Amino acid sequence: MGGDLPRPPSSDARPRFAISVLRDPGTPARPGLPLARVQVVRIWSDDAGPHEHVIDVAGEDDPTATVNPRTCAPSGHGHDALCTVSTDPAFDQGRPAAYYVRVLENPSCRWNAYVCNAAHVDSAATASVPPTLASCCDDAVPKTIRERAWTSPIWYTPSPS
Repeated sequence: MGGDLPRPPSSDARPRFAISVLRDPGTPARPGLPLARVQVVRIWSDDAGPHEHVIDVAGEDDPTATVNPRTCAPSGHGHDALCTVSTDPAFDQGRPAAYYVRVLENPSCRWNAYVCNAAHVDSAATASVPPTLASCCDDAVPKTIRERAWTSPIWYTPSPS
């Protein structure tokens, strides 16, 4: 993981990334969720400031993939594994950049949803909720999350002119 890209062999060469990811098996009590998609993220900076470009390279979001925050039961489809070879279509040999790969799972419950469900908190009865569990009834605190993983960066530094 990570590293430095070598100088391209020709003026029209672009970096190619071989990407293979597997679903987290999880545990018997809480199995891992299916993978939704894999992205290559390129970051760079120029006179206008920092930039980020995200390229979806494998998988896709399933619009039916969701999780019930009251039970934490997931639904929808996804992938156990994703594999691809990706090339940056906008690679510029004269500009320093860094790349990393990130993988997104289908949605799951956030830690506070598990706590609230285990405590049997009724969000409709906010007056009887202990202060330590106030986040269970606060709509500003998300009940679901999309877990992700990412690689170490791969750096590209152009050759000095």
